[in-house]
Amino acid sequence: MQFTNRSATIQWFLTIAGLSGIASIFLSFTFDISPFTALDYDSSSFLFGVGDFSPESSNELWVLGAPFLLSVVISASLIRWNLTGRLSLLEQTIIYLIGLSLMAIVIMTNFIAMADVVMDFDMTSFTFKEMMAFIFSAGFLIAGIFLVIRNHRLGKFKNLSPIMLMQTAYLGNGIWLLITFWGDWQIGAYFTLATVIVYAAQMVWLSCQKKTILAVKPQES
Repeated sequence: MQFTNRSATIQWFLTIAGLSGIASIFLSFTFDISPFTALDYDSSSFLFGVGDFSPESSNELWVLGAPFLLSVVISASLIRWNLTGRLSLLEQTIIYLIGLSLMAIVIMTNFIAMADVVMDFDMTSFTFKEMMAFIFSAGFLIAGIFLVIRNHRLGKFKNLSPIMLMQTAYLGNGIWLLITFWGDWQIGAYFTLATVIVYAAQMVWLSCQKKTILAVKPQES
């Protein structure tokens, strides 16, 4: 299904604005570390211990950087959709699998800190900023999953639901890191914030595009 002229303009604007997510992969987010370099454990292991993460609890720092790579797939998928108005079943399946995989990583990342606190029975080790990061990230994940399901059932562009799932995973991780490292942001964090805003706006906008269902009565003979 193709967009109307007005809808296409909005969608292209949001798609282009969302390219900020690709830029954020290579820009320093905090402590001169970008999501790309975070994929390398040895070059960024000093960041362990920030928040409630440690090598023993999180094993690899790549779990924080990997969700940023979703922006590449999201942008490529949206550009293809904007140009052709369709995604094949195979493409949708692959995107769903990528989104679900990264969603699992983001959920694991969010709950590691809380689990460590609960296991240690020491709520004093969980700072207010970390608590807010957990609450807002979990809230965005729940809201995003709700919008994905709603769009798949009622949305005019339900084939974009797998892309929305990837955006949800990006939002959950992005919000968590933005709040956790508040006060230590570098240029990459601002690009991440812009991407979070664009993805959230795009998901809400798509969710508002309901299908028009017409009840057609059979013609009486």
